Amino acid sequence: STHRSTGGLVRKLHNKKHFCLILLTQSLLSMEVVTHEAVHAAYAYTERTRKRHWISKNETDEEQLCYPAGIIARRINLFLWKKGLWK
Repeated sequence: STHRSTGGLVRKLHNKKHFCLILLTQSLLSMEVVTHEAVHAAYAYTERTRKRHWISKNETDEEQLCYPAGIIARRINLFLWKKGLWK
């Protein structure tokens, strides 16, 4: 597939340990970018695992994406803060 912002080819790598790779540019770092990438990662996670352990039977499929996106965004923010890259 082609990534719009780079125009370059993005290879989809599949292995059992990782479900995505997120590359961030420090000069362009913002909550918008972190959230955007977290949603991509959450989509990859839900497509790969099909886990629904954090939602009840009555919840929508939208929740299947939103909970992992929030978890991933939080972990990215914590990592960036601990490394001194996030203010």
